[in-house]
Amino acid sequence: MAPPTHLVSASTPTGGDLPVVTPAGLGVAIVFLWALATQLTAQGIAGLFGGLGLHHGVGGLLARLLPAALLFVIGESLRQGIRWARWATIAIALLVTVSGVARVLSVASGHGLPHRAVFSLLIELTFAPWIALRLNASRTAAWFALTSDPSPARRAVRTGPRWFGTLLASSVPWGLAVAVSQSLHG
Repeated sequence: MAPPTHLVSASTPTGGDLPVVTPAGLGVAIVFLWALATQLTAQGIAGLFGGLGLHHGVGGLLARLLPAALLFVIGESLRQGIRWARWATIAIALLVTVSGVARVLSVASGHGLPHRAVFSLLIELTFAPWIALRLNASRTAAWFALTSDPSPARRAVRTGPRWFGTLLASSVPWGLAVAVSQSLHG
């Protein structure tokens, strides 16, 4: 019987192999959270100067920066394998999905959908539910359970600077793209 695809081998200093549990959807979930944080930050800063069609003062900036900081912390905690962050991310993804479904129902009942909302709606109806499903997968739960488990199965390394940089480099353009798309007229 072949080993499950979520287990890979890692060499030990003594030359033996240990199974390593790999999570499902973790990277996409972190990019989702950090992109949302980037979007809020960009909109907050742009609104100070009348950019992106927003006009607000310091209060509007703070109203966006505080949730952005929280989203970044949740994403970083998820990357580090902290259990509560998995559940927080599942809840956020489900709330975003419900928001997207509500928007579709609104459009179906005769209300128009502005062009600026199309990109966001696609994310709400595709990425968000996929993230909730993948973070709820048994292999992802097993990865988070290993954060405090001294058993031979080890978590795959998802905490190094290279992975951090890759996630950040993926998050910023997506967040900026959503912020700009929401500023389009029509």
